[in-house]
Amino acid sequence: MGNPLQRRQFSVLAFVFQTIFTVLLGLFGRYDRSILPNSELNAEKSDSVDRDYPLFQDVHVMVVVGFGFLVAFVKRYGFSAISVNLLLSAFVMQYVILLRGFLSREFVTTGFFRISVNELILADLSCVSVLVSMGVLLGKLTPVQFLILAFFESSFAVVMEHILFAFLNVNDAGRSLIVHCFGAYFGLAVAKVCQTKHVMVHEENMQHSELFSMIGTLFLWIFFPSFNAATQMSDDARHRAIINTYLSIASCATTTFLASSLSDHLGRFNILHIQSSTLAGGVAIGSVANIVLFPHHAIIIGTLAALVSVAGHVFISPSILERRLSLYDTTGVHNLHGLPGLLAGVCSVFFVFFYDPVDLGSVIPQSHISLNATALHDPTFESSMSPQTVQALNQLAGIGVTLTFALVGGFISGWIMNSSSLNQMRTQPSYEDTNYYMHAEFSLFGKLHNACNEEEFMGSTKGTSKSLKQKTMEHQNPEEPQKLSKKEQNKLERKLKKAQQKLEVEGTIGGNAEAEESTEKAEVDVSEGKYGAYGVIQSTEKKDIKFVQIGEISEKLDGQQIWVRGRLHNSRSKGKSCFVVVRQQISTIQGTLFVGESVSKDFVKYVSKINLESIIDVCGVVKAMGDQRVQGCTQGDVELQIQQVWVVSASEERLPLQIEDASRPESDSTGLSVVNLDTKLDNRVLDLRTQTNQAIFKIQDGVCEIFRNALKKRGFLEYQSPHIIEAASEGGANVFEVTYFKQSAYLAQSPQLYKQMAIAGDFPRVYTIGPVFRAEDSNTHRHMTEFVGLDLEMAFNFHYHEVLQTIAGLMTEIFKFLQQNFQKEIETVAKQYPSEPFIFTEEPVILKYAEGVALLRANGIEQGDEEDLSTPNEKALGRFVREKYKTDFYVLDKFPLAVRPFYTMPDPNDERYSNSYDMFMRGEEILSGAQRVHDPKLLTERAKVHGIDLEKIRAYIDAFKYGCSPHAGGGIGLERVTMLFLGLGNIRLASMFPRDPKRLTP
Repeated sequence: MGNPLQRRQFSVLAFVFQTIFTVLLGLFGRYDRSILPNSELNAEKSDSVDRDYPLFQDVHVMVVVGFGFLVAFVKRYGFSAISVNLLLSAFVMQYVILLRGFLSREFVTTGFFRISVNELILADLSCVSVLVSMGVLLGKLTPVQFLILAFFESSFAVVMEHILFAFLNVNDAGRSLIVHCFGAYFGLAVAKVCQTKHVMVHEENMQHSELFSMIGTLFLWIFFPSFNAATQMSDDARHRAIINTYLSIASCATTTFLASSLSDHLGRFNILHIQSSTLAGGVAIGSVANIVLFPHHAIIIGTLAALVSVAGHVFISPSILERRLSLYDTTGVHNLHGLPGLLAGVCSVFFVFFYDPVDLGSVIPQSHISLNATALHDPTFESSMSPQTVQALNQLAGIGVTLTFALVGGFISGWIMNSSSLNQMRTQPSYEDTNYYMHAEFSLFGKLHNACNEEEFMGSTKGTSKSLKQKTMEHQNPEEPQKLSKKEQNKLERKLKKAQQKLEVEGTIGGNAEAEESTEKAEVDVSEGKYGAYGVIQSTEKKDIKFVQIGEISEKLDGQQIWVRGRLHNSRSKGKSCFVVVRQQISTIQGTLFVGESVSKDFVKYVSKINLESIIDVCGVVKAMGDQRVQGCTQGDVELQIQQVWVVSASEERLPLQIEDASRPESDSTGLSVVNLDTKLDNRVLDLRTQTNQAIFKIQDGVCEIFRNALKKRGFLEYQSPHIIEAASEGGANVFEVTYFKQSAYLAQSPQLYKQMAIAGDFPRVYTIGPVFRAEDSNTHRHMTEFVGLDLEMAFNFHYHEVLQTIAGLMTEIFKFLQQNFQKEIETVAKQYPSEPFIFTEEPVILKYAEGVALLRANGIEQGDEEDLSTPNEKALGRFVREKYKTDFYVLDKFPLAVRPFYTMPDPNDERYSNSYDMFMRGEEILSGAQRVHDPKLLTERAKVHGIDLEKIRAYIDAFKYGCSPHAGGGIGLERVTMLFLGLGNIRLASMFPRDPKRLTP
């Protein structure tokens, strides 16, 4: 935490604030007259404490217990969240009592302000806005910054409340605008300024922490009616607020379970929805809890609140807050407080405008307690508008004022907290309890040395041995060791021994080997030189170490010493043992390390603290497992008995996603965490390390390999096509326009024109592999704006089927090659993305387009003779072909001419159709091809029909003026072949770094 001044920032700041609070309360604060001894008012107000204190207790429980546990769901950040919640509550209560007092009318007139239970209730309500903001900022701020946050936010909140109540006479019974909405957007504004890349991650939760958070939810759910009713002066208003709030949160809870189930494709409930969205009804009803006069209105508000909140979790947070605004809402505050708070504001406008003034009566004026006094401004004024219209406009203005104060105040506060003197988060995240808290762990010598843990007191640095006496003397005064006499040393040693014996008798540490060893003199590290870090490898030396690939380790190497290099996939340690899993692409092996004659405790401890995903070198002896098998490792028949471990490249401790979580199927039924696709793609470098992705891209490489080799075997020549062209190659508008010096150019939709020009240049068989660009705003599972095309073109003698048969045979050869050479990878992918095995026939199935249409109609699906196939009809036809012909791969020939590009040769026997074809896998197109028009006159006519500027394709047309062989070809989408062969379900999974209309990075 930096220098000594930084380490004491919190202590100094807390001392200053507490001193100021004490002095100001002493000078200006007074108890309300009704609670002073012998007060004449006591008799009149004897029942006020009986009425107000139970409400205060309810609100106080919500603040301290409900909100405390609600924010305790972050993994390894449990008691930190709860204790910071307590700190801010205590701080804000004192500060707000002062601030409200100074703004009260009594202070203006008498120089003093009065304190009663009402002031405590209002102070508690103000605490909530700060605690709401805290939910956004967990893990992003230090304790010092949280104090600064509380100071500024409370100041803005009280001033804003003064404006809303005293000048606009806004009705906000449950403080939905003033507390919930304000707190949420204030926190988001601060987060936008203060958060760093280091903490812009989705923090994980654990089962026990989710349970704690659910306890907080239950407390808030139970006491929410009291919260919304606490500020109401009249009994009838309180009564309405209690009933309306209960009805609202009841309908909200039911709707939340419904919406949560619908949002999951397996119908499961999302615990995050249950923890927060079930409370949204209490927030949404808050502004109108005192004026809703019909029960069904409260139920409708609760239902809408649940839908809005769940929609926020499912759509708004990931798509807008995180992806577009780079805002990471740690505990989902925007969906629990922000959106429902805005809904409450909208409801208040609606109800005060549409409710019958006769029914509404005098519900709104003076229905709340605020600022220890009545309003400072009479909101009634002469106007041609009706009273309900004026009040509705006031309510609408209240929403604007709230958002303005929240965003402007948040940005200002964030800017102040982000200053170098206060921002201690620049170099470390704050999700760990241990960043600012000492663990309450028992130490054998804790009674003698309170601040020294056992390791520091009795431990040793590497390669150094110090006696117990020397270590004891150093810890008595770390900066100036105090020299003890021999008598004093002996006396201290006797005390230590006596303490140990006493604990053993009590059974606290009896038989604990670690506690016994801690009393011995530190030993020399017998493993010195066998572990550590290489440092940055800058090619300064060569080492004669031969590494073995993990996938090649088997029982044949039993007893041999080997070296492996891989990533630390998993690690668990207990006592004197440590088990690690080392990963190398899709292969994993377990390594074991036990304290013994040649393995020190320091060695085991060092290995156990290496961060996951670090690259390590491991030297060890292979041990065959015999009949046993290591579960969860690909090399399960062996393990590695570790002798040396060296860190090659260390990973950061905090990972945006866990490799194991990213490897689980989305339909995982174990209840463990899974990672959604956007998060995977945002952190693609980590995601690519999963065994599934390693297998996917090995298979994709295999597709390119066999594509090249098979075409080479058939006499094809590989050529390179330009990707910046003068005119759209497909003749359409879906092209990316780029500036090419002083003229416009386009990214090629395909290498089509240049394949044909190569044929005209007497290269009879050509192919190319390269990027293809399509400016199609299609956000589907199978479209990308950039993909890899496997394109080929071939001259034929008399019929284009010569080419069709060549391509169909090529595809069959690809399928065979993949199944024969990548079976292990296919099985690896199927574990995460299960699908039916891909089947195909030796002789490809070729259907005419008309036959495909007939097959659809025979199964009750309408399809026009000259219409292109829609996506649903494509998939349906794929199912019917699979059922009838037992194949997932087939060819559809003779497509309608109207749906094909201008360079497609018309069918000479039927002008409605063309000499073109598509090829399909699992009912989805993977190749589009045709015989090309090689006659310049016919090509010119076809281009005119499609409205293409002939001058822009002049070079293309001229290429056929000097004679050109008849030819045909096609273009295959590499990613589609990969996706459909493996049954991945989304083409982005088959692209290492996908591009679509919404993704341009990484």
